[in-house]
Amino acid sequence: MEARMSGERRVSGVGASVISVGASGTQPVAQGLEDLVERAQMLSDLFLVVSTLCPEEAGLQALAELETSGLTALGRAPSDEAYTQIHHVLLEAERRLLDAEGAVSRVHFAQRFNPRAFSVPVLLHYVKAMARRGSASAERPARIREVLGHLLLRHEVSGQVAIAERADVDFALTYALGQTAIDDDFRETARRFFLKASDRLCEVTTLDEVFDSGLYADVTGFEIALRERLLDPDVLWGSLRLSTFLNNRLRELANQAGVGSQDLFARMLRVRGELEAIFGEAQTAPVPDVVTSIVSRTGRTGSRPSSTTAPPKERKRTSQSQARVVGVAPRWFRRPRVLGWGFAVIAALGISVGSYQVFAGSSTVGREALTQISPRIVEAHISKASPRTLYGTLDENAWRALSSEQRREVAIQILDRMGPTVRVQNAVLKVGDHLAIQIEGSRLKYVQ
Repeated sequence: MEARMSGERRVSGVGASVISVGASGTQPVAQGLEDLVERAQMLSDLFLVVSTLCPEEAGLQALAELETSGLTALGRAPSDEAYTQIHHVLLEAERRLLDAEGAVSRVHFAQRFNPRAFSVPVLLHYVKAMARRGSASAERPARIREVLGHLLLRHEVSGQVAIAERADVDFALTYALGQTAIDDDFRETARRFFLKASDRLCEVTTLDEVFDSGLYADVTGFEIALRERLLDPDVLWGSLRLSTFLNNRLRELANQAGVGSQDLFARMLRVRGELEAIFGEAQTAPVPDVVTSIVSRTGRTGSRPSSTTAPPKERKRTSQSQARVVGVAPRWFRRPRVLGWGFAVIAALGISVGSYQVFAGSSTVGREALTQISPRIVEAHISKASPRTLYGTLDENAWRALSSEQRREVAIQILDRMGPTVRVQNAVLKVGDHLAIQIEGSRLKYVQ
């Protein structure tokens, strides 16, 4: 099997990405503030993605309603009942965000989704939210495969696409997809299909043979027919692995035949469109498989391919070979990240628990320091917990009088000055009860 699949340029041992993703679950939140923060973080990450896919409606209204749906009850009466109430409010907001996301067509998704615009934890939270409601949309399993494909696959300097080792991404796949109801018999059937298709790919000698023999149609049709069974970690990884090998082999044969990349992609899309029509999936024009998409986005389709027989260990690896979720550290999984939109919504409401506020343990920023950062900030404090974050309120009347461009200039000024002045890289600033500016990791994330 190693010899057969050597052409897919598998990646292993290429560093670590520390992924600190929030815990999940559908049980009522009664454990306290930490569970609430984790659930809010998942919602905030989902919002970041959905607002990009459908900015005209996105989750803005859903999150606005979130503020008026009982959140303040937690501050007045910190109890199991209050935690359960806010937990259900967060789940309802998540449902509305996913409904908006599910209405995005595959063509619009292909045009608007830029995986490089989001961090690994954000994308894993997005996948996890979709996987929980996979049956709600016919597009969802393929979309999950698309997103995870961008995390597991990388373009190498040789021009080929590489996939991370299964063991290296086990934690990320298990976290994002969870446990599936798929039986072992089907999992074994899928594994055998992947192996047989790999054997056939090694045997073909021309580009026409891949298409005329039905091999490309078999592989693509099997992927489409999997539907929700793609949500199994082993099946999804095996599907991506085979697609990687198939695309690498196709481009090698296309180069040998003198066929250009655009002609090759057109031929692949034509077959995919016919298969989607057969399986009743063709609601819009077909879009490329995630591996093909990665190749086309990098613009390296004409690169000279490496030999498909040389073992992976003999090939030089570069930073471009690194999959984004290789070597995740489970110990960071238990530590909630406290940045993002959901967090900002809760912080903006000033919810208190007992004698201290949410994300308690903070120090007030003096007037002199605030003036140095921006005269627009009325008051602010900095959390002592890691990561240190500046929370503040902007002058409402002055803010509303500014144009969109002027607001952005103010946000950039705050971004530039807060580091040298108060030594923080993150900020959440509100106007009234609404988020106005969010800065994360010294980057401007949101301005309203």
